[in-house]
Amino acid sequence: MFTLKYAVILEVKNIVGILEFDDQFHQLIRVTDDGSKEAFSDPVVQVQECRRNLIKWLSKFSFKSIPIIPLVVAANQKSIIKTNSNSRKFKEMIIKSNYLLTKLDLIDSQYNDELLERNEVRRICKNLITKHIEDGYEILNTYGVNENDIKRGIYCLLCNAFNVKRQSDTWICEICKSCNKKGYIQALNDYILLKDNKITNKEFRLFTSTESNRVFHNIALLENLKYEGKGKNSKYILPKNGFSIPKHSLEKTT
Repeated sequence: MFTLKYAVILEVKNIVGILEFDDQFHQLIRVTDDGSKEAFSDPVVQVQECRRNLIKWLSKFSFKSIPIIPLVVAANQKSIIKTNSNSRKFKEMIIKSNYLLTKLDLIDSQYNDELLERNEVRRICKNLITKHIEDGYEILNTYGVNENDIKRGIYCLLCNAFNVKRQSDTWICEICKSCNKKGYIQALNDYILLKDNKITNKEFRLFTSTESNRVFHNIALLENLKYEGKGKNSKYILPKNGFSIPKHSLEKTT
């Protein structure tokens, strides 16, 4: 977020549980209700690295230097925040999402000088968008979602039930009985968003709870998917922006 006086970087984490920010070993530890612990990359380190990169980026493209404030935001209201750090600066960097607006007001009150013109802010934002490059698919790690938490299967676009099964040359929801010639499309789009734009036959079967390996083989042919590798390890390349869903694809069975 850019203003005329400063910029704020938000590293948002939507992780459930007790969140222990370890300032000694630079890690985030989640403690679940059953007492089990899981380690994540330190979001404080991540947001500080983003700050350093932004400073370099502004200098590289000859933009003015302005104060950049890094914040880590715990988005899940049920999470409990703990830390072993005695650093006031460290503690002030980590906030709950319901405190965000108050925190931004406090930051705003600390800076009086307008260092940028409005047109400069627009140019910075425009350049950030045009120069942005996707850095892989890490949404599960970013939001603290465990692989086992992903619901498997293909869901119905009409009733949202995960009970769509392939029958002959179409896909039929066992709940509302709607049929979809391309019922697999939304599942592939979800896979792209959650994991990657490359998928093997086995990964498709695990993600959609499909038993037959012929199903994805036929999908790959139908969608004219390119692939890399050979045999069982072949990875099929999906469009990064996902597949479009034909408006006429859904209809009710009798």
